[in-house]
Amino acid sequence: MAFRHPATKLILFGWVGFISENLILSHNRKEIIESIGDDNYHRIYNSLSTVACGSIAYGFLKYRNNGPLFSQYYPRLHSAMSSKLMRIPSIALRIIGLVGFSQLFPKLQTPVAYAVVQTDKVPSPKIVARCPMDFNFDKNADAISGWKRVTRHPALMSLGLFSFSFALTTPFVSSAIMFAMPLAFAFIGGAHQDYRFKRGDKGDYDEQFYKDTSLAPFQSLLCGSQKWGDLYKDMKGLNATLAVLLALIF
Repeated sequence: MAFRHPATKLILFGWVGFISENLILSHNRKEIIESIGDDNYHRIYNSLSTVACGSIAYGFLKYRNNGPLFSQYYPRLHSAMSSKLMRIPSIALRIIGLVGFSQLFPKLQTPVAYAVVQTDKVPSPKIVARCPMDFNFDKNADAISGWKRVTRHPALMSLGLFSFSFALTTPFVSSAIMFAMPLAFAFIGGAHQDYRFKRGDKGDYDEQFYKDTSLAPFQSLLCGSQKWGDLYKDMKGLNATLAVLLALIF
């Protein structure tokens, strides 16, 4: 079986361990710190995370092109994954993931712009230099703006969707697990963060914020809690354009 292969075992063990230790330790953070102290808590957290990530990295890198094949163990699934049609959702998820990431950075803009300069007599247009990043674009943004209209966990979901795009087309079972698990972690970890906010572990809980946003990408937009027009207004156009081009290169 494919799951008996060392690559599959190492990657799956690492991801399950990583998700489990994050859930258990963060869920019981207060009690553990009261029992053993903050320094020991972080030592345990960091040690377990290192072991889990090490298992994932070792399993993936050592058996990267030598893992169990879908064609050998799951021929029907391999037939679907290797078809040209599968490239459509794969590229779409890659674009969505990278566009989501691009919105987390400062707004990019051209380093030169036209400006009207006042001279002694009449104003005249002139090309002026400016910073290629607009750090004031999000300065007065609302709590719900930009990619948070898509999902309340933009970083987690962007990484998950981008990674999952590769899981759809890889011929290796172990690689599919490697690339699919970040999306699973995004949903599980995101839901747990929401729970901790509601429990009061991570600051003030804003009930309206959770009503107007969604864990699942695009759910709030499809259900009408957020408006597509508002998302369009919040988008950092040049960031998104470069993200799409980068996604098409991969």
